[in-house]
Amino acid sequence: KAVSGAFGTLGKWFVYAIAVLAAADVLAVDLFSEWVSTAASYAPSFVAGLLVIVLGFVVADFIGDAITRTRAATETPYTSVFAVGTRMFLYFTAVVIGLSTMGIDVAILFTIAQAFAWGIAAALAIGVGGAVAFGARDYVSANVERWMGSARSVAATPVSPMGGDTDSPEGASPADD
Repeated sequence: KAVSGAFGTLGKWFVYAIAVLAAADVLAVDLFSEWVSTAASYAPSFVAGLLVIVLGFVVADFIGDAITRTRAATETPYTSVFAVGTRMFLYFTAVVIGLSTMGIDVAILFTIAQAFAWGIAAALAIGVGGAVAFGARDYVSANVERWMGSARSVAATPVSPMGGDTDSPEGASPADD
């Protein structure tokens, strides 16, 4: 009932705008007629954009709530954070698509989103790198002597100019390989 009432109200105001446009044309009020004509021609795009934004928000809320409800099944504490992040991403997407449908240039929003995405990627890379380094420090300290010993033994073995080892068996030449 509320949706049909909203569409009825929108239709009513659109008819009013067309009637005012016709009256302005009859009265020969050029500036007002041009303004009403522009507004009336923009109204369908505006309504379509608003519809995209509203439906996008409804879908974003539905998906966010579905992710939040999976917390009981997954038993992870980060489900609500993921749900909020997904919901915000879908809100942003709905607003961008809605504004684009309205005919509004959204290039600045793409630039902001790209900068935000690079910031998130850098933070994740630094966080994961730090976690791996912190987690691996005990393993590295336990094995560094063994690695250095094998590196020293490889560095101490002389190599002949022909590419073979100098400690080859007697009577064999590097060309026999």
